[in-house]
Amino acid sequence: MRKYLNITLAVLAIALLAACNKEKPVEDTSVKLSVLNSQVTFNCQGGEGTIQVEAEGAVSATSDRSWASVSVNGKTVSVHVDPWGKLESRYAKVTIRSGDEKTDVAVLQTGVTLSFEGLSLLDETTLMGEAGTYRFPFVSEGDLTVTSDNDWLSVRVEDGEIVVVTKDNPDKAVRHGSIQCAYGEASSSVDFVQYPIFEKTEDWVLSFEGRQEISGNTYAVFKNTVQADQGKYALWYETPGAYASSGIPEDVFVRDVVYSELTDALWEIVASYNGKYKFSDFLSSGTDTDGWTDMTDGDYWVYAVGLDGEGYPTGWYAASLLKVGEPTPYEKWLGSWSVPRGDGADIWIVEPNVEDKSYKVSGIAGFDANDYAEGAFVAIVNFDAETEEMVFAVYENTSVTWQDSSRGAMNALLSGQYKNVEGKTYYNSGVGNVICRAKLSEDGLTADLTPGSVTSAGAPAFFYNIRWYGRYTNSSGSRSGVSWTGYETALPNVMTKQ
Repeated sequence: MRKYLNITLAVLAIALLAACNKEKPVEDTSVKLSVLNSQVTFNCQGGEGTIQVEAEGAVSATSDRSWASVSVNGKTVSVHVDPWGKLESRYAKVTIRSGDEKTDVAVLQTGVTLSFEGLSLLDETTLMGEAGTYRFPFVSEGDLTVTSDNDWLSVRVEDGEIVVVTKDNPDKAVRHGSIQCAYGEASSSVDFVQYPIFEKTEDWVLSFEGRQEISGNTYAVFKNTVQADQGKYALWYETPGAYASSGIPEDVFVRDVVYSELTDALWEIVASYNGKYKFSDFLSSGTDTDGWTDMTDGDYWVYAVGLDGEGYPTGWYAASLLKVGEPTPYEKWLGSWSVPRGDGADIWIVEPNVEDKSYKVSGIAGFDANDYAEGAFVAIVNFDAETEEMVFAVYENTSVTWQDSSRGAMNALLSGQYKNVEGKTYYNSGVGNVICRAKLSEDGLTADLTPGSVTSAGAPAFFYNIRWYGRYTNSSGSRSGVSWTGYETALPNVMTKQ
């Protein structure tokens, strides 16, 4: 049969229209179970919370953790959470069902809060060397207990603060301790380091040694002359203004400012070598020098600070106000000098007394400045501004005395011996009589000690040594002297700058 195009198209159009007008099934998207609100975040103390739901049918609920129990009253799910005594948080899952629908709600319980003000749970907390009391406020949801197993560090809780009480640190080294803080099952250890007491040592003598060219750079070089071993150290400097503006005592400034800046700089150097060197590799021991390239001419406070290999302070330090630049004739004498005595040599330490007029000199003839009494064997030596010489004259240190077991009160007299034309040997007690004069060489590295003289038996008699005597009042009321064998420095002699 022949088909007609128009009839075929009409039939197709009717079929398509019927298909378009046929109703499609409607998907039911209504939700029969939903959570309206929940209050199920708890602190370590636990407690009660609720979950409000909307549901068409009966509601049931279960928990996957025994510490979070649930009960249902209508459309309200109650959640009970037990106390929790640890630092970390914990979680539970509450599953709510209604008919063939279910939904999960997470329950969170945070751990014990232990937060401190001024205390670190990660790093050591620093305490000073002197006995003291430190107070650190804390936050905790319940009773906090604190204990210490260190005899130098006691601890208690008082009015929302942890109170730490320390004893003096008698050692020239830091000491470490810790306290335990506990709340319920939670505990935390807090570590402490107690510095030694910072103390200035007279056995380290600082001096400016001039400028030196090293590998194309010009350094201002300083020396620390070590008379007795006080351990390792490093040098640092500050401007006078920085120290003056701090308004704090010297030992506190060294502890709180100098030590901090010095060790920060050294640790930065250690880090720059990526583990090639240790902190201790950058410390000095014995007499040594160090210097800086950024110092213009002027006055600076220069410090030697005692350090151990871990970067902790030993407590020893030295501090001197030094001038950088060309030294004056007076300043050229400052520092340490080696002076032969017998088969060895002594170190004479020259320090300022009255600028351009006099010095304090110790170490003469092998005596330590503090033998018998602190400062007993320190001589005041004049500076002759005209000749630029040091003038060692007979000097009696009447400001310091000590008790001798058989002679009573005694003080030190710097003098010497001479032999007169009659062949008789004497020592001289005439304060101000010149024992010897010291004259610098052209390069300032040595100095000649030339004997002075007194008149004895009608003629000049020259001193042939310089030495200390102990002066006391004898039973007749006269002043007498005692000497120590082997403690005399021959004249003439030569001093050598160290």
